[in-house]
Amino acid sequence: MGAIITYWVKEAPRGARQRRQDTTRATEAKNATPRYPTQKELTEEADEEAPQTFMTITDSSGRIVRRLTVPAARGIHRYVWNLRGSAPTTGGGGFGGGGGGGGNPDADAPFYPGSTGGGSFVQPGTYRIALSRRADGVVTALGEPQTLTVTADPGVTLTPAQRTAAADYHARVDKLQRAFTGALEQANALRTKTEAIQRALVDSPADVKMMDEARRLDRRVVAILRQLRGDETLRGLESGDPSSIQDRVNSAVQGARGLSGAPTGTQQRNYDIANEDLTAQINALRTLDAELRKFEQQLEAAGVPYTPGRIPGIFNF
Repeated sequence: MGAIITYWVKEAPRGARQRRQDTTRATEAKNATPRYPTQKELTEEADEEAPQTFMTITDSSGRIVRRLTVPAARGIHRYVWNLRGSAPTTGGGGFGGGGGGGGNPDADAPFYPGSTGGGSFVQPGTYRIALSRRADGVVTALGEPQTLTVTADPGVTLTPAQRTAAADYHARVDKLQRAFTGALEQANALRTKTEAIQRALVDSPADVKMMDEARRLDRRVVAILRQLRGDETLRGLESGDPSSIQDRVNSAVQGARGLSGAPTGTQQRNYDIANEDLTAQINALRTLDAELRKFEQQLEAAGVPYTPGRIPGIFNF
């Protein structure tokens, strides 16, 4: 399901290196010797941001619903928008691929390239589609924006109140998923730090009491991780692993992706529990992060070997 969008690109974007090569070929065609680029020019070419072509979709209020990176070669293109809004987390997506993994590896490639992944389906209404190109840090419009109308499935009858409830639930679930992903990434990063600190303390002249503090901080990180993604020590046991925040977030997300009306009582309950538990763990993460930063300053003062995320002090050698 989706909208097939046809567009024409007059000229493909060309970076600094391509432009230099064009000039070199033109010079050689005149039997002249081309100028060799300076070291500064070669460095600038290597550091140049690659040109990108965007398809930006906005709703009737002008809010950006989705920004897609689309093929930019010269000629006519057809691209499929899957009618989903922006994803709350990064990852997935690609030209017609199955960004999230899975799927049938023997399936035929899609006839047209198109967007994959994304968030929930957009609501019926009128949308504006605009093409633009970002090159050398400058965004230039390509052609005039066009309108596209998304209509509701005639087989599904929903009241305006039900559509509003669905849109509100989608927005809240997106925020929940984004917050959970950030919390889990941060907790994993803190665990990497605490493990490295414990190893570094063994090979340092620091007071052995610092090992106790490092161990205490590490156990707090582990406790947060188990709340977020479940207790790995209980998996496979007959008693089972209690539902984690991740389980409830995934349940809410999967339920929201295909939801067209108001959420069920079970979906709402899963969301409420996940939101409450996640808020508590995010607060715990913030407190732990602040304490760990102070402890890292003590490690630096004690001459403990460098650990990830710690900025070395400035000394006169």
